[in-house]
Amino acid sequence: MQLVLAQNAMLQNAQTFLTSAQQFVTNHETLAIGVTTYVGGLLLLDMLEKTRTRNNLPTTVFINPTRLTSYDKSIPWITPSTMDSFKSPPTIENLQVSDYLVGVRASVAQRITLKEQKNVTGISGLHDEWSALYDTKVYIFKQKLL
Repeated sequence: MQLVLAQNAMLQNAQTFLTSAQQFVTNHETLAIGVTTYVGGLLLLDMLEKTRTRNNLPTTVFINPTRLTSYDKSIPWITPSTMDSFKSPPTIENLQVSDYLVGVRASVAQRITLKEQKNVTGISGLHDEWSALYDTKVYIFKQKLL
């Protein structure tokens, strides 16, 4: 008997809670929609950022570096001190595995690598600041985004 009374009390409490929540949403519909949209958007952006960061994949396609214009070649190199603050430089272990996108300026991606690159003014070459950071030869190169 007491078990049935306890179950009825729990059921009544659950119904009261649902009724109260329903009234709140009805009375504050705009607020509820706004909060739901805001939280949903944050979750989506967080998932996208984690996917891009984990894979370190560019979101666009690159074209042949010989198609860089003189303006593209004049864009300053991204250094450890001018790199976007939301990104951290890769570990030396990450660089040993693959190239690393350090940033994009004016539709030109700049990547660093431990693989030797030809020294072509404004397009690729050994970079002193990146090399000093890792205490080994680090090369930087540009790629035009489509």
